[in-house]
Amino acid sequence: MTNLSNFAERLSEYMAETKDTAERLSIKIGFDRSSVSGWKRGAHIPSGEAVYALVEYFHCSADYLLGRVDYETDGVTFLPPVEDFGLQLRKVMGETNTSQYHLTKEHGISGKLLYRWLHGKLPNAENLIKLANCMGITVDYLLGRTTDYRIKNR
Repeated sequence: MTNLSNFAERLSEYMAETKDTAERLSIKIGFDRSSVSGWKRGAHIPSGEAVYALVEYFHCSADYLLGRVDYETDGVTFLPPVEDFGLQLRKVMGETNTSQYHLTKEHGISGKLLYRWLHGKLPNAENLIKLANCMGITVDYLLGRTTDYRIKNR
């Protein structure tokens, strides 16, 4: 993941702001302490579920947290992430005229993974970024957290 170090830095910043230790944050978001510590060190890629939990807890942009944009979005009210990622992914693929063929053949996404995502399985952070990049949208839009698909300050 190209932005894993940015993710680790930003997670550390948010944790410092909220005065959360890895143990306290793990309890608040429902993940084990070793996972939180690994994300903070940049040693582990967070799951999609972890990204959901973190952006909801910190009330922040997924694109900023994951290192896709340089500045936190001001004045944006984020919606809760969608419950059915597969439906959201289908919707976004339709809106961006992105076919399964395009994602698998032109962007090298595994057909098996794409099938799982289209049926509701959340991609990990690295694959959320890859999908958003392939379709030219924000991760927040892909997660259904905002109605604005445009990437700002890349």
